[in-house]
Amino acid sequence: MIPFKRTFKLDAPSSKNFSFQTNLHFIRGWFLDKNCKSAGSIRIRLGNRIISCKKINRVDVRECFSDKHEVDLDCGFEATFKTGLGFKQLRFEVLNSQNEWQLEKRIFLLTREQKAQAKSQMTSQYQSALDTLWQSCKHTKLKYGNDHCPITWVIPDFNSGGGGHLNIFRMIKNIESIGGPKQQIIIVGHHSKKDRFEARESARDVFFKTEAKIYLHTDIIPTSDCFIATGWQTAYFVRQIDAYVKKFYFVQDFEPSFYASGSNSALAENTYRFGFKTITAGKWLSDILQRDYNLKTVFYGFSYDKELYSPPTKPVNDFDYDIFFYARPHTERRMYDLGVDAINEAVKLSNRKLKIAFAGSSIPTSSTPFEFRNLGVLSLDQLADHYRRTRCGFVLSATNASLLPYELMACGCPIVTNKGANNEWLFPQGYGGLAETTPESLGKALNGIIHDQKYRDTLSKEGLEITSKTDWLEGSRSVLRFITSQLDS
Repeated sequence: MIPFKRTFKLDAPSSKNFSFQTNLHFIRGWFLDKNCKSAGSIRIRLGNRIISCKKINRVDVRECFSDKHEVDLDCGFEATFKTGLGFKQLRFEVLNSQNEWQLEKRIFLLTREQKAQAKSQMTSQYQSALDTLWQSCKHTKLKYGNDHCPITWVIPDFNSGGGGHLNIFRMIKNIESIGGPKQQIIIVGHHSKKDRFEARESARDVFFKTEAKIYLHTDIIPTSDCFIATGWQTAYFVRQIDAYVKKFYFVQDFEPSFYASGSNSALAENTYRFGFKTITAGKWLSDILQRDYNLKTVFYGFSYDKELYSPPTKPVNDFDYDIFFYARPHTERRMYDLGVDAINEAVKLSNRKLKIAFAGSSIPTSSTPFEFRNLGVLSLDQLADHYRRTRCGFVLSATNASLLPYELMACGCPIVTNKGANNEWLFPQGYGGLAETTPESLGKALNGIIHDQKYRDTLSKEGLEITSKTDWLEGSRSVLRFITSQLDS
């Protein structure tokens, strides 16, 4: 029983909003004032439009009150009207005893799609933030055919500009070139590819041409002797594969650090406890996984494409840029904000206006306290040309080292990067472009290279000497020996 008071009720579906698929609406309800009397009239205001409501008898209203109240059963109203599609606000007005129209209630008309979207917006902050690729990988099952392929790489979907996928496809190609066994690739989770044929053509266009066939996880695939996970989400997929299959993990970075400490970082770290035989990008990762997770590992060193990256054929006297900054604000581990602050320190220290370029993403040129040219996402050929005409490269990393330092140095461009074991393994004999991870130290290091040509030339020669001793194939041979030894065991 409702307490006796002035009451305005709308019938279902809701007293707050209505969902509709067409532009025809039917609304019904009832109104009683504090004396249990109906209104002289009720109308709906829709913008400047007035919709009259028909009065109807509502016997059912009596059940809402105790017997001692005499209820005016002529309290019901209803209206049928049309509107255009889209969001609408209805204002219900009651003619009171002073013969004045009084606002009684507001409701909103929403399409079902709008209502679902509004609900999603209201609840999104409370919905699970667990990684969606992980959720799809852990439920994915494979279907096998009669063919056989010894090595299977498991990768997430790819697009252009993905450094992680570039390393994977390079390793696959290198294993082919040194006489390794047949390989295949499976794309797991949600993907943008129409079918496996489109996936293969796309990979050949974006990365390398390899003999490896590419499958979607929904395809029937050949059986395999080993599966290689390539990202923490795909490790959950590989874990659920038959126990007799050898399982490897191609680890390119310490992925728990990609997230704030929480659910996703814990899920990523758990994959290092799956016991897979592990291939790491560089010694820093190998040391961590051996020391902290007792994993059996092999690492490969970084190098560069020697056909693409090379120093200028003659000395450059007029550089296009003083600083070339690898700027990716959406990738937290690349420390974009710290880099901007460091460049600003260099600008303050400089005795002239600096020519600065950003590359790696699209960034408004008005977003920094200094002027710069935004180069966006560039092709590898374009990058090499810019590197040769840059006075100093600037690359930061809070986790494993980037490929860019070697590529820049191979073009004769000295670099500045932050100190730390995650970066310093690239320079086993040391390097003068390392600086403490503070804006002041990094800015001072940039300024020193920019304004001291002799120092710049020394670092340029140092970089060329370091990179000349590296070779992608050498690392690929170590990886292949590791895989085949485990398959034979």
